[in-house]
Amino acid sequence: MKFVVEHVSKGGGRLGRLSGLCSQPDSIHSTPLSLISTKGGSAPHLTQDVLHLVALREAPLCIPAQHFIEHVNVLQSFKKGVAHFAALQSHSVGFVVQDPATVTPSGYNDKQGVSTWTYTGRRTLTAQSYMQLVEAARPDWYEALSDADTPPTASKKRLSKSLNNSKLYVDSCFHHHTQSQV
Repeated sequence: MKFVVEHVSKGGGRLGRLSGLCSQPDSIHSTPLSLISTKGGSAPHLTQDVLHLVALREAPLCIPAQHFIEHVNVLQSFKKGVAHFAALQSHSVGFVVQDPATVTPSGYNDKQGVSTWTYTGRRTLTAQSYMQLVEAARPDWYEALSDADTPPTASKKRLSKSLNNSKLYVDSCFHHHTQSQV
């Protein structure tokens, strides 16, 4: 994957190009970029036909890891990744930890991992389990595991813990990423 910044404004906004994705080597996506929000790998309330009427066939998908935590074995057995599993192989995939369309309860992350909420309740994603899920999902890019539970009213102590936890998660994920054959 290659990201090129084309212009940076005085206000901090930027224009760029995202290219060289594994699933779409010839496509170029201009940024800022809107991702198609998904639940369990499909766009809510849209069939694949209708999705392609309202969005480009190459439009990237945003797939939250929390929807597949309990199905990692299925994705590992399938061996083609989450885009093929959801029959949306013409789309690139951005893999994120939490579903940006839902409010995440605060106060549950710790040194072991990040808490996510699935259909069956709370699950903790460790760096190891997250990277196993990333390998099985085979996204074009993925969000680093981080302790992002820092509301505007968070204390300095909470911010410090969040930073330390995030560093541990990212170091562990990076190590796993460099060792991975997938």
